[in-house]
Amino acid sequence: MNITIISDTHLSHHFDVRKYNYLVSIITSADRVIINGDFWDGYLTTFDTFVSSPWKKLFPLLKKKKTLYIFGNHDKREYGDKRIRLFCTQAHREIKLDFGRYQLHIEHGDRLVPLIDSYIPWVQRHAFLTRIAQNYERVGLSVLGTRFLLLEYTKHNNRMKDCARTSIPSNTILICGHSHLPELSLTKRFANSGFINHGYGSYLRIEKDELSLVREQYE
Repeated sequence: MNITIISDTHLSHHFDVRKYNYLVSIITSADRVIINGDFWDGYLTTFDTFVSSPWKKLFPLLKKKKTLYIFGNHDKREYGDKRIRLFCTQAHREIKLDFGRYQLHIEHGDRLVPLIDSYIPWVQRHAFLTRIAQNYERVGLSVLGTRFLLLEYTKHNNRMKDCARTSIPSNTILICGHSHLPELSLTKRFANSGFINHGYGSYLRIEKDELSLVREQYE
């Protein structure tokens, strides 16, 4: 069995056919899917609008894969309703899985590395601020490529690795999203699934007791 872990797709009422096709290819190639937070973006749209949007074409595919869903900071539990079961079989704040001689502790990462939206809640209510942040990321990637992610987000991953070192058992690997910086460091017992947006895609794959990181561009 192979398990694919995705995060930070930030889907809204805006439909991107390139992104849709890329997600379809990832989902269909997996035996099971874990969504590690920020699947949809409650700062940009309502849950009612999202589940009625063209993105709903993904839901039967995800349901078929018995998708496990972890809440993030942009798709908090209270932002949705029972219709989350349209695209998942279970929904949690964190998940633990056995992985060979290790255990995987999977959570979005916003509780470990809270950002400005956690400290100033009104940020969550103003979509234009989220759009500014997304455009900043898009322009940064267009100018610097993935170097932008390293320059902008390494500090967040470092804080997550500190948590892996100090706050979880020594036989456990911490898997997060949230920072948008894909990374796999088994020596640090840490992995980050990155994000899928702006033509860049990354995700984690578990197969035959091996954990790998996939980084791609999609068109």
